[in-house]
Amino acid sequence: MKLVGGSISSMNSKEERNLLKSQELCDYINCIKQRKKNDIYSIINTTLIADPYSTNFPKDFFFERVRRQNKLATFFINTVEFYARSFIHFLNYIQTFIYYKFLYRKKYQVMQQDFILDVYVSIDRTNKEGVFNEFFFSSLYSILRKRQVNYVFIPRLHDFSANPFKLHYQLRNFFKIINKDSNHFLFEFELLSVKDFLYLLWLVICYPFKTLRLIIKEEQKQDISFNTHLLKDISKQGVNSFSRYILGKNIANIANINKIYSWSEFQSIERSFNYSIRKNGNIEVYACQFWVSYPVYFSSVHIQDIDETNNFAPSKVLVNGCHYLLKRKKVDYQLGVSLRYQKLFKYQKQNTESNIVVLGSHLIDETRGILRLVNNFDKVLFKSHPNVNINDFQSVMGKNIKVVNENIYDLFPKATLIIGGATGALVEAVACGVSVIVVAEESELTINPLTIMGKSKIWDIAFSKGEMKQKSKQLIEFRNKNMNEINDIAIWYKNNLFIEPSEENIVKTFELK
Repeated sequence: MKLVGGSISSMNSKEERNLLKSQELCDYINCIKQRKKNDIYSIINTTLIADPYSTNFPKDFFFERVRRQNKLATFFINTVEFYARSFIHFLNYIQTFIYYKFLYRKKYQVMQQDFILDVYVSIDRTNKEGVFNEFFFSSLYSILRKRQVNYVFIPRLHDFSANPFKLHYQLRNFFKIINKDSNHFLFEFELLSVKDFLYLLWLVICYPFKTLRLIIKEEQKQDISFNTHLLKDISKQGVNSFSRYILGKNIANIANINKIYSWSEFQSIERSFNYSIRKNGNIEVYACQFWVSYPVYFSSVHIQDIDETNNFAPSKVLVNGCHYLLKRKKVDYQLGVSLRYQKLFKYQKQNTESNIVVLGSHLIDETRGILRLVNNFDKVLFKSHPNVNINDFQSVMGKNIKVVNENIYDLFPKATLIIGGATGALVEAVACGVSVIVVAEESELTINPLTIMGKSKIWDIAFSKGEMKQKSKQLIEFRNKNMNEINDIAIWYKNNLFIEPSEENIVKTFELK
């Protein structure tokens, strides 16, 4: 883990402990990976990935909690739940395949020179907007068109309804929109055979029992916690991890594809896809991590040398800024480009108003907690996360809170202080010279995207309402007396955590010469 613009000696004891515990967790997970059999079942295992949003194992590891449960009962309950959920997802997968075959009219033969992009595509969002919009690589497309480079999407469809009747309308409208779109698509359903469906079913059936091979000897309390979560997390596995494994096998057989640029958060669907590609062919997968990362993600998005040894790391990892270049012996980390952050480099510092601005995250409970903490401020502007319904917060919003729906770059000039939690927008705010409070809880993992640089000057962490008021006052006072230093810190963040999506940088990153 990289520390830029600060040192361990400048941290408080809690931050230092978090850093040391993060490394300890990575070492613990990597040790298990080395000892256990490497196959599709271990690669996609939820507990081994250790994403704090998918499993509680990292939290229990950090706080040294031990949850003893009857292993046989835990295995049985979670296996039944896994099979029930997988059955529904499998039926939805078959339904989507059928609708694709009957409704999709734009079959496309991939050419040798085509530029291949593996991206998330939201069915729900596409239907609501009435058009297909891809925003993960948003700044790239005009450059590709300018250079007459033909590009093809491999869509990762998500935002399905579990209700087959609602899914009927979703799919019907979605393929109607896609048929009219000018872009080229290579859907996984184009490559599926009956044998693939049977294999998918077999992978799902075997998963709970293959998980039992990962149980370790309980020599310390972390081992007890790991085994408990290993069994509990069986129910959290998705069918899409296995379908992406099959997709990788089928993609590897297409002779005209030699390189894929894949949006990567290095979760189970990326790991299984990478593993299958490498196992079955010679295609290079470039993992595009063009987003703001968090130290608390541990081993879940930070690609380790053991992942390369176990054959599921990408060929290269392209990152959002030099701060995210990790030192690895076997994994090739390189600078990418911040395709989604064009507005950051066009932002002109200005201060027209003095509001407290709350930025909601995708975590509903966290956002509710933040709104409760700001009810003693005079005037608060609240922008909810775009994927969260504003009605979820009506019960906790006081009269001092006004809901806004403006772009964050329109809110920055109005803010004397930004308050938020698990959102990368806090880094964008600091890079634009806006002071920030990160809200955290003592009993939870601190989801903080900022580095030690500028702590107590342009940003700080608050764990209570009292700390919120105190640290807000301190940041505003420091800002009023030290604007030159505030500007220097903002420039540091901009230069180290982002790379301007200029044509020159895009051409260099994607080797478009």
